[in-house]
Amino acid sequence: MNKISSLIVIALLLSLQTFAQQHNVVIEGRIIGYNGSGKVLYSLETVAGANASEEITPDNLGNFVIKAYVEKTEFFRVCYYDASRYHLVELIVRPNRKYSFNSTGVEIIRNTWWGYPNSPDIYTIDIGQNDGVPLSKLDKGQIYYNLIDNESHGILSHQDEWGLKQPDALLDRLDEKINNELIPLNELLASGEIDSEFFEICKLNVQYKYAERLATAIRSTFWHDKFKVNDSILSKQLSQIYPKVFEKYPIHAETIGLIDNMIEYTNMYLEFIEDYKDGVYTYTKRKGNRAFKDIYAKSDQILPVKVNQHYQQYHTMCNAAALGTISKARIEKYLADNDDMKDSYGNQLIENILLPRVEEYEKLQYIEMPPECLFLDGDSIDSFSQLSQLLKGKALLIDCWGTWCMPCLAQFNHLEPLKPRLKEKDIAMVYIAYEYDDNRQLWESIIKAKALEGYHFIANDKFKEDLKRVSANNLSFPTFLIIDSKGCILENKAALPSEGDELLNQIEQLIQK
Repeated sequence: MNKISSLIVIALLLSLQTFAQQHNVVIEGRIIGYNGSGKVLYSLETVAGANASEEITPDNLGNFVIKAYVEKTEFFRVCYYDASRYHLVELIVRPNRKYSFNSTGVEIIRNTWWGYPNSPDIYTIDIGQNDGVPLSKLDKGQIYYNLIDNESHGILSHQDEWGLKQPDALLDRLDEKINNELIPLNELLASGEIDSEFFEICKLNVQYKYAERLATAIRSTFWHDKFKVNDSILSKQLSQIYPKVFEKYPIHAETIGLIDNMIEYTNMYLEFIEDYKDGVYTYTKRKGNRAFKDIYAKSDQILPVKVNQHYQQYHTMCNAAALGTISKARIEKYLADNDDMKDSYGNQLIENILLPRVEEYEKLQYIEMPPECLFLDGDSIDSFSQLSQLLKGKALLIDCWGTWCMPCLAQFNHLEPLKPRLKEKDIAMVYIAYEYDDNRQLWESIIKAKALEGYHFIANDKFKEDLKRVSANNLSFPTFLIIDSKGCILENKAALPSEGDELLNQIEQLIQK
């Protein structure tokens, strides 16, 4: 072989090597029921549960292919939702492999916004060819990983499963639940279906997710009206067990980066650290954004650097999206402190979309309030009967919302179709703000920005109690109520404006005019 030929061969080999390094992992996905609109968000990160940082548009059948170069184990997450279904898929991704999955999604249920479980059927892995035909097999390991604790994080509806009235047995029950969940994974490890690294990642996720559920169940007894424990001895025993959950599964462990959805558990842990003094835990009730800011600001002293970056990114996005709960100066400081993440989807979203919106909101304080936005004296309105007397002779559509509540703010985008029918039937729109922080400027800025035509006031403590009574101690946000001209509450859990004609139909049926 002459010198020129040798150089060509070397160049070709180098180019092939470069091409190979461009992607050594292929992920094929399909969103079952894809309606042809919207993009799929996904991430491939070294930290489990990272915010979706990239976008891809599926074909008309919901198919898409993602190619990436992976040096060591990383975590894949894909998110997509439409009006009826939510899709969340998670994989443990290894170098030099091909994955494929079909996601059927889960039904979106009205007034359920806490979170949705994972639900796809996952298939992988390329195991070679037979007469030129690619072969693959069902990857049971990925299926079990994707279905670990397959329900909403922080859920309270299964509180009774822990047997909280027997606090001494709670840690044993935690171990029992974890061990039961690990049985099929142990079998897969023994059969060689998964290796030890895969198993350890799954094990950590099982441990921490059950720890989160137990911690949530115990914590709910300190503050939740439905679950609150009135027995002082039992309450004290639970407050002694609560720290032991975090001692058993500490958030500062380096392995936390291998755990999906660490946000809720981390939130509880940071609050716990703040309230755990001299070996004694005393629950402190906190509401509103201000109450948590100082606690979350200490996360850099507790969390591994990489994990803390994603944690701070998550909270910065949430606070910026909530408009007014974070200042322009604070966002700019976050971006400067995390310059190494400037190309990530999250930081691009913060810098290019959310930061300009926060800047515009800060300017709203200098703009006059629209005349169609009318303010009532919230200090003097203690009940719904007083409100009805004040607006005597008018039927009311009431929106109970909060400046801190993202689902509440989202409903403002669906109000326009309601306005003509409300005027035609002489129904007054009333916006009652349920606030924890004294931030009237933020409240007024949101009203200006959304042009919320109607009556407004901030609920005082007595009205908040009456609202709980009216909602039968099942208060959630946002909540819409329909009240007739005589002050009778016809519907204490009306449909949301985002549900199309359902709210209009309820108004037509309940208020005849």
